[in-house]
Amino acid sequence: MSATQPYTAVILVVDDEEPILLAIDTTLQMAGWNHIVTCSDSRKVADILAAKPVDIVLLDLNMPHINGEELLSQIGRQNPDIPVVVVTGAVEIETAVRCMK
Repeated sequence: MSATQPYTAVILVVDDEEPILLAIDTTLQMAGWNHIVTCSDSRKVADILAAKPVDIVLLDLNMPHINGEELLSQIGRQNPDIPVVVVTGAVEIETAVRCMK
């Protein structure tokens, strides 16, 4: 794909911190990704996934309401074909292993 042609995948970015959402959104757009949906409330993710097709989810782990690990599990059960990339500042081997399973 040429640098002038945008990528078409729809990316859902989930993080409770608005500055992080803005930074990821901006970075992805600068790289040519123009179909980005951001969500700062983990309770709304299921509704977003039900309402529109999403090709990939970028997911933070440390969030209020529904934490990232639980959300990862829910997405896997309800939308097993959507890949989820965990993007987090947490540095815990046990957490990483649980998420990979």
